Amino acid sequence: MSSSRTTLLCLLAGLLAACASVDTVATSEPAEDFAMPQPASRAYAYVVVSVADIEQAIGMWAHRFGMQIVTRRTGTDPGLAKLWGLEPDGIVDQALLLTPGAAEGGIHLVRFKLPGEAVRKDAAPSDLVPKSIDVAVRDIGARYAELTAAGFQFRSEPHRLEAKGLVFHETHLPSHDGLNVVLLEIEGQPALTSPEGYGVAPQIVATTPDNIAEKV
Repeated sequence: MSSSRTTLLCLLAGLLAACASVDTVATSEPAEDFAMPQPASRAYAYVVVSVADIEQAIGMWAHRFGMQIVTRRTGTDPGLAKLWGLEPDGIVDQALLLTPGAAEGGIHLVRFKLPGEAVRKDAAPSDLVPKSIDVAVRDIGARYAELTAAGFQFRSEPHRLEAKGLVFHETHLPSHDGLNVVLLEIEGQPALTSPEGYGVAPQIVATTPDNIAEKV
């Protein structure tokens, strides 16, 4: 396993507060309608992913991977926009998704009024950017075959790797907005997945200049 495969609390350092606090942000809707669960120890509640086309992203995460749409909010969110230092109308669409049966480790899709350029656009594997989101799968060979048949293009076929006593199989899938999705199956450790065989794993990968410092 690469030394860059580091478990992080949030996709970006600046999203730490968002992951931990967005469930208490004041919105125009009742708080319970857009609340996020508090993450358990050493886990995150949701990873925030900004998207240019939220329907395209939902098509992959919900309709293809089988994640459950917990909450969908179309329109502005002045409270969250203020938290992130945006104009009140800076956020225009959101969706919260979870693997069915999971209480945490979900995806928070956000479409901004003025989206910036994808941070991973043309990024090399060694660039200091968020590297990937792991998606645990059941029967990686079958998942690879069905996604390939559906028109998805992988970087490579599934590979078998060993690290720290674990044997795992993974393959990398370029997806919407420059996001790199890693399909991951660990031998002897069945993961919680959707009926379709996919489940977001509690792990995000980022490339860092100093892995030891990041662990402190």
